[in-house]
Amino acid sequence: MAYIILSMNNKKNIILFDGECTFCSFWVKFVLKRDKHDQFRFASLQSMAGIYYQDKHDINDKVDSVVLIHKDGNAFIKTNAVFEILYLLGGLGKFIYGLKIFPRFVRDFFYDIIAKMRYKIFKRKACELPLNVNYKSKFI
Repeated sequence: MAYIILSMNNKKNIILFDGECTFCSFWVKFVLKRDKHDQFRFASLQSMAGIYYQDKHDINDKVDSVVLIHKDGNAFIKTNAVFEILYLLGGLGKFIYGLKIFPRFVRDFFYDIIAKMRYKIFKRKACELPLNVNYKSKFI
């Protein structure tokens, strides 16, 4: 099964997200709407594909933030993942990418605060993804 997952998606960037987070589902919907060049695929961290990619790229299984597996094989987490995704989406995302000049420990400090509060603010429940049939092929 792992070979099938990898061979189907080796030309796409893969976003792993927390499948039990309403805020994360907002983020997935945000990217889906702006992915004009069909460059992303999605999997929840809790899914078999998510577990496979975490293991393959040596990502700590306690990571519960957004993860980007770039099609070139590099893995990004937290703010690095967010900035890379926004850059790849283009448009204003390329300008926001400029915030990457701030040291990672500062960016990730604020990211971690939001990550810790997200269940309190947005509640913990199954990810609410769009039911649009055009998006079905985007999830692995």
